[in-house]
Amino acid sequence: MRVLYVDLEREWRGGQSQAFLTVKGLRTCGHDAHLLAVRDSPLARRAEAAGVPLDAVGKRARRADAALLLHRLLSQQDYEVLHANEPHALTSAWLARAHKRLPLLISRRIGFPLQKNWVSQARFRAVDRFVANSQDVAQSLRNRNPASGNARTTEQRAAALGRERKRILIRLRQRFCPGKRTAAFD
Repeated sequence: MRVLYVDLEREWRGGQSQAFLTVKGLRTCGHDAHLLAVRDSPLARRAEAAGVPLDAVGKRARRADAALLLHRLLSQQDYEVLHANEPHALTSAWLARAHKRLPLLISRRIGFPLQKNWVSQARFRAVDRFVANSQDVAQSLRNRNPASGNARTTEQRAAALGRERKRILIRLRQRFCPGKRTAAFD
């Protein structure tokens, strides 16, 4: 699978750690995962050091520059999924009209309500799937999402997996990472 992961934050926080580990994990499993990030950001530097294919934009006007670069990349490359890791990335993807070409995912790590202005609603209507990092965030999306009609929520649960969830996790890892050792821990 060809995945373009987009994160336009300039600092290193939990979301950037999640993006870095996800892209590295996808590549370890044999997927063609690329990253679009801010030039010289901690995420870009770590990705480059790890050998992750990287496209970069400057720190100023990063949303507009990323939108132009995304438009060009999506015209030239055959990506199957675009994953926006934070709101700036979603804005750029929306401006590039990425949602008209391929499925658009966004990670959501906070339970704040989505803004209700027309631009915010249009951006979130373009999302095919929200990836929530907790049950609370998933529930806040279900309760408050103005664009919930066309978006499904996937919940990432790293801790407290029940036995059935462990079996599901193992099956998914075996499917997407064939030949790799798979383990689930309490």
